[in-house]
Amino acid sequence: MSVENIVLWYSILAGDVLIPLIVIAFIAGLLVLFKRHYLVESEHQFAAALQKRTHELIDLQYKEQKTKEFSEIVWYVLRKASSERDKVVSTPTSKPAKKSDSNSSGPFGGGASSNPSSGPFGGGASSNPSSGPFGGGASDSKASADSMKKAAGASKQKPTFKQVFKSYFDEKFAVEQGIQKIIDNTLEQTMYYKLSQDAPNFLNIASYAFTYNPYFQKIWRSLTVDTANSLLKTWHEIIVMLGILGTFIGFFLAFQSGGDLKAGVSIAITSSIVGLTLGIGFMLIEKSFTDDETSMNSVEIFKDSLELIWNNSKALYEKKST
Repeated sequence: MSVENIVLWYSILAGDVLIPLIVIAFIAGLLVLFKRHYLVESEHQFAAALQKRTHELIDLQYKEQKTKEFSEIVWYVLRKASSERDKVVSTPTSKPAKKSDSNSSGPFGGGASSNPSSGPFGGGASSNPSSGPFGGGASDSKASADSMKKAAGASKQKPTFKQVFKSYFDEKFAVEQGIQKIIDNTLEQTMYYKLSQDAPNFLNIASYAFTYNPYFQKIWRSLTVDTANSLLKTWHEIIVMLGILGTFIGFFLAFQSGGDLKAGVSIAITSSIVGLTLGIGFMLIEKSFTDDETSMNSVEIFKDSLELIWNNSKALYEKKST
């Protein structure tokens, strides 16, 4: 078999499958892009929730002039941030009550615990799950009862499309496990730091928490986020090149057909149009996502939140010591 016959055989085969292949490549790229974006946004939502809870905690610290060890405070704020995100994305059928703060009354609270596993640092969580970081009394019990009534009323409402959408993909992409891994990684890095010591490197802690997370750093089996980033930046070029390949294949078939140029020219023109159109379209879609900046921003927010907790807790600790 001569080289020309091999090329002809290849051209005939490729001419039949090339346009479907271009479409499949475009759809596959969109799916990878969507999952990467969803995971990055989930990380960012958690970092934003942590930032919000951190500022609330700082206000309470200054109000009550109380603090505990850094690791305990971090654990409390992370749990509250996770609970807040769960409440935002949960639906009436997703049983959000199990993700509530029932095992976390806060690092500053007191009282006997009805839950022996209230946290990694032991201690008694109040039997009132909504008592807050500084404990509470009857008024907190009333507030908790009111919150439960409101939650019960909300559970009767029909879930919105956004809630159903987020709940489905959170489960599909193991977002809850990913958030828990960020919490575990953070606690692993902070649990040995005391306020009597020098400040840790918060950027290293935040980077470790986000980087070493198999749930958020893997798109599909062996396809990691880093590999996906490299592919997505050039994916539109691959689609366009497939279209150009179809152009040459079409003209080659036209020249080999003798006098009938119609079939070959049709493949050439169609491949060019489809490849260029989908390639340019994918490039515009990919460039519209700022996932790299969002991911870096999430780490920065996370780092700033931990640093803010340390600085304010350290100030209260030194004030109490003097």
